[in-house]
Amino acid sequence: MSETVAVDETSRHAFDLFVSYASEDRSIVEELVGVLEKRNLKVWWDKGQITLGDRLSAKIDEGLRSSRYGVVIISHSFIAKNWPENELRSMINRSISKDEKVILPVLVGLTHDQIAAHYPLITDTVTTVFDGNFNRLADEITAAIRHG
Repeated sequence: MSETVAVDETSRHAFDLFVSYASEDRSIVEELVGVLEKRNLKVWWDKGQITLGDRLSAKIDEGLRSSRYGVVIISHSFIAKNWPENELRSMINRSISKDEKVILPVLVGLTHDQIAAHYPLITDTVTTVFDGNFNRLADEITAAIRHG
């Protein structure tokens, strides 16, 4: 099922979604981004936005600022790396300071209890488990955006 999501035109965000992930999960992200873009969602992710010669931290900061939501692909690889964790912590800070839904956590090979042990500040955030079905995952992300 493919849907088009209308995003508020007055929004200050150039992107609907920022995708945070570990490089080991790139194949999941590539396919997910393709499904989301077919639904007319604007997706910021490193492969699509960072080019040769760019300052990595500046581009990531720009992506985080210009995206309405953050889809966070949390896996064992994610937990083991600093960059994705820093992106998540930035989203946590924005979520707390603005008291708004920002983080859309997708678990890969982990349970909610396992991520809660690593990231207690998102313990009360509803998560989803990726089961290999990209359309189902895109449906959940689309619903989350629609319900703001």
